[in-house]
Amino acid sequence: MGTDTSFSIVGCATQNGVTGLKPAHGSLPGKGIIPISHTLDSAGPLTRDAADAWMLYSSMRASPLPPALPADPRTLRLAVNIAGRDQVSDSQLARYETLFQRLRGAGVRLTEVLHPPIPYMGDLMRCEFRHDLEAYLRDGGRAETLRDIVAYYEAHPEPMMAYGNAVLRAALGASGNLDDPPYRAALAERDKWRRRMREACRDYDACVMTGPTEIPAFHRPALDGPAPVHDGERAAPRRDPVWRGRGAPHLGGADYRELLRPGRLSGW
Repeated sequence: MGTDTSFSIVGCATQNGVTGLKPAHGSLPGKGIIPISHTLDSAGPLTRDAADAWMLYSSMRASPLPPALPADPRTLRLAVNIAGRDQVSDSQLARYETLFQRLRGAGVRLTEVLHPPIPYMGDLMRCEFRHDLEAYLRDGGRAETLRDIVAYYEAHPEPMMAYGNAVLRAALGASGNLDDPPYRAALAERDKWRRRMREACRDYDACVMTGPTEIPAFHRPALDGPAPVHDGERAAPRRDPVWRGRGAPHLGGADYRELLRPGRLSGW
């Protein structure tokens, strides 16, 4: 098990040849997780393959999900987001191309799309980091503040500086007030892009990210308006997108043979 605020589960899985699942935000309780960003944090499994990840995720939920079943590759349509591809190493791009060739050979239809990063996630994360971490420290009766944590990291650079200190330092410049105009504007912009991306990918079974992205977080149906079919809990009149972007259920490192039926596994 791991936690993911910004690519921690999926990034590790992708680099290590296993499957990582970040469920839709809010689909699992956050109790026991140190809060960093309350609209992004989520627990999730890291497993051998997609089927195991789905089984473990189902067992973590209050109500289990239906079994994930293999899909006929010839019925699948995948969108490949090429945004940020210039920031990816040649070796990583070669792995992607090997996968895509195998998918095409199996009959999967692939279409390139361009969903570029959005510039508002930084404002959202800085404000939530400041607000959520300060509240966690204060409510737990600890004397430390976020500034104390940053100071400790800087005093111990070799073991600590690799773990997000730049983001924590940036959060010190935010007020942590969830009513601040930049934060509210970031939330509104994320909602707008969420709707736009759902519409753009509505005819695909999955959207594969091939570069760094700031895809907005997607919330579970109970928290975010009409229930999307891709949460796997109701029948779909059409195929809905399966997201590997930040926030929705998404996996890294799965083999193409683990592609599962649309509406059953919300990522691959």
